[in-house]
Amino acid sequence: MQRVRFTTWLPICQFVLGAALLIWGRRVQPLMGLDTTYLPTATSVCLGMNAPVALLRPFIALLLPLLRLPFPPWANRLALDEIPFLFFVAVLWYLIGKRLASLSQPSSDAAPGHPGLKLATYIGAVAVAVFLSYFGIDSLLHAGRWNNPLGNRIEGSLDVAWAFALLIWSLKNVLRARPKAEGAKDNSR
Repeated sequence: MQRVRFTTWLPICQFVLGAALLIWGRRVQPLMGLDTTYLPTATSVCLGMNAPVALLRPFIALLLPLLRLPFPPWANRLALDEIPFLFFVAVLWYLIGKRLASLSQPSSDAAPGHPGLKLATYIGAVAVAVFLSYFGIDSLLHAGRWNNPLGNRIEGSLDVAWAFALLIWSLKNVLRARPKAEGAKDNSR
């Protein structure tokens, strides 16, 4: 039952929270007299909370005009690329909920899955962590960008936190799998 809670409610809550933050950010009036883009704090918080998915947002914006998808009338409160972004937010938090649910269950000795695919997943997570740490440190160093120092600091801090979490998760799993592989080689001799 706990698995259902994590994998159901966590994505739904994050989807709703992300949509609310993006809509709130759209309603914020930019400061008068700005000659550059203004990014509201609510939007920065949403992008920081879902930082791994925020890396996909430029690609989503490039692909959407090619797809020519019709959107429902209620979607006019969001930008065209924010609806698929929120879908990927739900997918991200579903995977996190699945991982959290698996932590509460007793672990077996051999986790299912191909070792090469697992290694590719960990390398991909490290690559995402490198990008997030770069963007996070850049946001923290240049806090006045987007005319919102507070939003930049929040988003940068959340990006760096995601980067550390992904690095720790990847390294922990690689180190945990490595002794098992060496032990299997020694037993086969």
